[in-house]
Amino acid sequence: MEALNIVIEKEFLKEENRCGYVVTSEMKKVWSVELDLLDMFSKVCEKHCLKWFVHAGTMLGAIRHKGFIPWDDDIDVAMPRADYLKLCSIAEEEFIHPYFFQTETTDRFFCRNFARLRNSETTAIQEWEKVFRYPYNQGIFIDVFPLDNLPDDEVARDRYYEEVQYYHDMSWQMRNYVYFFHIDKSVGINKMVKREGKHLLYKYFQRQKRNYLNYLNKCDELLQRYNDCSTNWVGESIIPSLGRWVWRKEWVTETVLMPFEMLKVPVPIGYEECLKSGFGENWSIPKQMPNMHGGVLFDVDKSYTEYLDK
Repeated sequence: MEALNIVIEKEFLKEENRCGYVVTSEMKKVWSVELDLLDMFSKVCEKHCLKWFVHAGTMLGAIRHKGFIPWDDDIDVAMPRADYLKLCSIAEEEFIHPYFFQTETTDRFFCRNFARLRNSETTAIQEWEKVFRYPYNQGIFIDVFPLDNLPDDEVARDRYYEEVQYYHDMSWQMRNYVYFFHIDKSVGINKMVKREGKHLLYKYFQRQKRNYLNYLNKCDELLQRYNDCSTNWVGESIIPSLGRWVWRKEWVTETVLMPFEMLKVPVPIGYEECLKSGFGENWSIPKQMPNMHGGVLFDVDKSYTEYLDK
């Protein structure tokens, strides 16, 4: 494991039993890289007076465990859209190798409406992406989500989620067609798709001259639809099918610092309401759940490029 900018005590790296779950030394090393990324992210945000707080399972971990949920393997943060856009604009000058701030703009085919801060000297390749060998940065990461206003009316909110999900799904489908047929035919996807009789669908997409960026940008515009409106609700709505994070604005307007392993992180002042909304009434009772990413190939000692080259 390369030297990190934060100090990791040897004791932290030892295998540990937390809530009846064994956290291995290998996972502790992954956590260390993620904590280093979080620390760097925090320092850049503090320098530029950007608002943010830990999000989703990381918020739950901060409150319930004072650190990682024992069976979790990632870190999520969220920030108001205006702060997120400011961060995107200064990221290139603030995050120097091995740190890499990843968006579709900085890394083609990333194809997400949020950002990741990566350590380029490490590996975190999601199992379902391994076979595709996507060329973008796949170092260990933390997720950075923008927050947008949501409509107060629940029916309008559901329609909004349906539209977001549609454009999200279409951007991924089109990204794969563009990538497979124009960038990396060596993986044999072209022949495979034609053999399965899907070449007509490919020709249809070609004839329409559609591009995955059209769907990605449309999704991004849609996410910001209500930001010029005065609403009582705010949330992270990037992939509605994976969870709908909906909060009253007064819950998240202010933050308080809470311990997270060896760091201090901001959590919304209304964290109890936020956690109840996201995890249910019994959020304070530990219950082992799968993480959102599924299986991940982690390596803290090798760059993802070595795996892609293979």
